[in-house]
Amino acid sequence: MRPLSLLIIALPLAAQILVEAKSEAGHVLPGRFTSVWEDRKAPPLRCRVDHVPPRLSFSFKYWSGFEVTLPSQEVAGEAGNRLVTSFRVRPRGASGDWTYFFQESVLPEVPADKKVDLWYGGGFFVGVGKYEVDWLLVERDGKVCRKSWTFGVNQPGKVEMATPPNTVTSVRLEDWSGFKPATDAKGEVTVMLNAAPVARRRYVTKLSPWDRTILLTSLKSVLDQVHVSRARVVVFDVDGRRELFRSADFRPRDYRRLFGVLERADFGTIDYNTLATGPPAGEFLFRVVEKEIAAAKGQPVIFLGPEMRPSNARLPERQAEVKLDAGKMFYLCFPLTLADPEDLIAKIVKGKGKSFRLFYPQDLASAIRQVNQRLAEP
Repeated sequence: MRPLSLLIIALPLAAQILVEAKSEAGHVLPGRFTSVWEDRKAPPLRCRVDHVPPRLSFSFKYWSGFEVTLPSQEVAGEAGNRLVTSFRVRPRGASGDWTYFFQESVLPEVPADKKVDLWYGGGFFVGVGKYEVDWLLVERDGKVCRKSWTFGVNQPGKVEMATPPNTVTSVRLEDWSGFKPATDAKGEVTVMLNAAPVARRRYVTKLSPWDRTILLTSLKSVLDQVHVSRARVVVFDVDGRRELFRSADFRPRDYRRLFGVLERADFGTIDYNTLATGPPAGEFLFRVVEKEIAAAKGQPVIFLGPEMRPSNARLPERQAEVKLDAGKMFYLCFPLTLADPEDLIAKIVKGKGKSFRLFYPQDLASAIRQVNQRLAEP
């Protein structure tokens, strides 16, 4: 039987799938993978596989993976050529079993006279530990590309990891499971999320998958690790002068709903009436903040999100006359520069709380620890 036929199993196309051990595919794939892996008579498929070293995400999980470069001559031909990628990962020196992943792709027509490289990648989450990976790419005519590598993940200081040691899981935007029971968790927090690109771009019509992932996973980490038992969450778009989302009692279903809101939100068009007659950006934000602080009734407020553009840096004159009767205030900011943030939110928080710059996940972990310390103070 050809290697490709051995690895074709009944799974959805395109997406990288973690094959559950108890599923039908989970019973079939390990044996077929081993058969292809050990068959050194199959013709080689020329490809380059680069291991991507582990990176800590803002949900405090280590991501590791691979990047594949495949010369187009290797797969030239009519549309319909099938490529199967399958790999397995397991902790080294542990009794754990292999975790298997599978991906099938159908290529468009690849002209034989075009000398270009095809590129794709994949990855997975791991906990602290040492791991080994066996990786396969099989082409329709039975050519096989193989690669093995090992890597290690160390505990990153005082960061509370979300993935247990010696554990392999799939990469996906995981659900938030709700507030964790804790003896020191009490009270309510208001989280105000600025829905804007984390990495500035000249033109923005949608939040990119990376933007959404950073915003949602950092929100999840705040909800998981700040010592409160209840949260109000408000999401706003300053450029569009609009509120995108609100929940007075944020639950797991709201986290899933927020994912859809950020995925669908259009940032490319601002209503003409909003620009012509709507409030300036500073006035809009101050109204939202004023309203939410009044509703918080002295409870802490956390602002979270990218630093605003300098063009949106003027607060209304009336703000000097308004007393924001807030509890403790914090700004967890993804900054535009190395300097301390000086945008609208930083100006609101200044003198009433503390701003934190978030360049790396470790910065978020440190900020959350300091927030908890301040919340514990009388």
